[in-house]
Amino acid sequence: MRRCLVFGVLSALLLTAARPILAQGGVDACPALVDAALDALDQVCSHLGRDTACYGHRQVEATFREPGQLPAFASPADTVPLGVLRTIATSPLDSAREQWGLAVLHAQANVPESLPGQAITFLLMGEAALEDETPAEAGPPPMQAFYFSASLGEPTCRQAPNALIIHNPTGIEATLTINGLEFSLASTVVFTLSAVPDQPGATALVVMLVEGTFTARHPAFTIPLTRPGDALALALNAQGRVDADSQPVDPGPNPALEGIFGGACEDWVAAHLWTAAPRRDACTHPPVFHLPPDFASATAYEIGGFGSRCREMNRIRPGDSVVFQKGVGRWASPQAALAALAGHYATITLDGQPLPVYYEGPTWHVGGQPPGYGDRARANWIATAGQHTVTSTWTITGETDTCTFTVSP
Repeated sequence: MRRCLVFGVLSALLLTAARPILAQGGVDACPALVDAALDALDQVCSHLGRDTACYGHRQVEATFREPGQLPAFASPADTVPLGVLRTIATSPLDSAREQWGLAVLHAQANVPESLPGQAITFLLMGEAALEDETPAEAGPPPMQAFYFSASLGEPTCRQAPNALIIHNPTGIEATLTINGLEFSLASTVVFTLSAVPDQPGATALVVMLVEGTFTARHPAFTIPLTRPGDALALALNAQGRVDADSQPVDPGPNPALEGIFGGACEDWVAAHLWTAAPRRDACTHPPVFHLPPDFASATAYEIGGFGSRCREMNRIRPGDSVVFQKGVGRWASPQAALAALAGHYATITLDGQPLPVYYEGPTWHVGGQPPGYGDRARANWIATAGQHTVTSTWTITGETDTCTFTVSP
């Protein structure tokens, strides 16, 4: 069954089956090599312990934290503790040499200790690499923060992508950091890199949700992915990292991205490691990328605070572009606001479903309290008829505000 888990990402990269698959060894060489590699991976890495890396299929290269450390990690079935590993890299498909790099890592899940032995699975494939950036002096388990890189070139075989799959089987959100982006997941997701159309040289980190939930947290936004097929592409800086200026971007029509998600979703449906199997019909659609809303053209409504604010929402009509917002704090300066809010975020839900949240940043607030610098969380919604409930919470206060209103035709 583990082979089914791994094979799901790869065996259906082209959703249009009529297109031929070409490889260095001929039309049939690529599928045969992929199948053989996954069979080998199943045999050598199926009983991996926690905080351990496994050499799945050649070629895999690794470097270690201490120059004198040279553990045996040169052949399939070799394993090393994650604690000694600095980088691990897998190789692209080479049919002539019968190699295609696959590596499996089991990292301790950052979840309550009431779940002993639980691990998050990383599957690294193709021309891709991971570097552990977990602070050694802080004492957390390895691979809680890492740097992911992958080739942007078209793979020799479309069934052998350059990608990283992360699977959290605990059913409880675990928090990790990839290329400077903090995220939480109780799910299975696929990461890869993509060029950004109309921006020469620009690269985006792409994450696609296969099942469960995923939330990206950034100083400027909090974006949840909640449905199979939800996807997010974030612009990276010149160092390949998410920084303060990173924003969601549109990777444009991209058959390779569509294929990676389609294969993962369709072929993992029956895999036994699912916490909740994805809907099969979701696998037939391209990934749906989240893009920033146009707040300027929307009407803003404050959540809670005063009863009159909630009553104002009854003015909303179907089709209206709406911004739900919730402010927090009064500080003496923008710097003081940023310092106080560091590590905190807001959630805004509508009818129990989380909405993507964007942060206004430190601005001068005068209403309701003595004036000062605060921040405001905002979420966009295109109104639909019926009764709705919107809820907001800032983690810095822990207070929840709720408005129930009716959108009449």
